[in-house]
Amino acid sequence: MILNAVEAQKTALSLLRAARDSVYFWGYTLDRQDIVDALVDARKHQGCVVMVLVDKKKTFEGTTTLMMGQVAKLRANGCIVRVARGVNLTAEYNKAGRGVGRGLNGACHAKAILSGTWLLSGSTNWTTSSRCNIERSTLVQLTPHEARMQYRAAEEDGAASEEFTEELRRTEEDRQQAGRAEYPRSRSEPAPPRAGFGD
Repeated sequence: MILNAVEAQKTALSLLRAARDSVYFWGYTLDRQDIVDALVDARKHQGCVVMVLVDKKKTFEGTTTLMMGQVAKLRANGCIVRVARGVNLTAEYNKAGRGVGRGLNGACHAKAILSGTWLLSGSTNWTTSSRCNIERSTLVQLTPHEARMQYRAAEEDGAASEEFTEELRRTEEDRQQAGRAEYPRSRSEPAPPRAGFGD
């Protein structure tokens, strides 16, 4: 079944409310309170193991302003929260005969929910603004074998990521603060070039 963003988010809530064992949740961006509440309920009231995997850069530096708080709320309520990013882009761009700046990495761009034998996956972000975008997701009922394969892949994604902790949060905030302090300027001055960007 192919769903638009509003339908996908409504289906996500139904899947989360029906979860009985475990839930794997991937999010590029996340600010929807109803989805966060449903993940917390799956953990606290339905007894599920809830593993949330979100993009590291979007969590710490992205423009989804409520994301950090939502991710922290999930962790504080017993969900396993991990942050991930893709691998360095240089090798892939070199294979294509193109250059790319050093230090640039891919993203954790997945947007999916795996619960039981149900997989909801597609382009729908877990944000309020995505409800206004042209985004599509697909709901698929997996065979037991397919579900086991997807759970194995989800566990591999989790193992390749890093735990979201208060210490990591403070470290990232300090790093960002230091980066901003490095270039103090008035609002009327143009921003200086960012070291290493585009090299």
